[in-house]
Amino acid sequence: MEVTFTIIGLMIPAIVGWFTIVPVIDKTRRDFVEIQPNVVVGGSYIISGGSQHTAIIKFHNLGRTTAYKAKVAMDGHIGEQTLAVIHPLRPGYNEYEVSIELDKTCPLRTTFMTEAFLRISYHDMWDHRYEVTYPIGQTRRNDSFYDIQIHTEKPTLKRPNISFFKIRKYLAATPSVRRT
Repeated sequence: MEVTFTIIGLMIPAIVGWFTIVPVIDKTRRDFVEIQPNVVVGGSYIISGGSQHTAIIKFHNLGRTTAYKAKVAMDGHIGEQTLAVIHPLRPGYNEYEVSIELDKTCPLRTTFMTEAFLRISYHDMWDHRYEVTYPIGQTRRNDSFYDIQIHTEKPTLKRPNISFFKIRKYLAATPSVRRT
């Protein structure tokens, strides 16, 4: 009988403690996600000139802090474009643009790829890496080449896994961006 009361006596504070701490953890994580950079493709188009195609991609940072060390690459294309910073979307920092040259030997134009992606990686102010991927579609043309389309409606975001205690430390160190 004493064992039963002991177990019940330990379980009640554990349950109360759990329901007290979970909202604090959730709010802290939400506050942290709110202040992170959020880089998205604002628009893209392909310019065609003979055998040369150029993909023009416009970026917006919808987050509240600057994204650093941004890199843009396409599967099936050698090389990448870099942007040192992508400031949050506001007057004076509206869009950033990169162009990727796709000549007639580029695998995206010559070979059907079952999975091809536009990959955008960037870092936050604490140097954590984020990666956004957008699927690339291909349409066969009459001349045996492929036209490409970037499907901006289906992005996938990979966020870093950061501990609760580090998040609290980061939030405490950045009071100016913590609340709007």
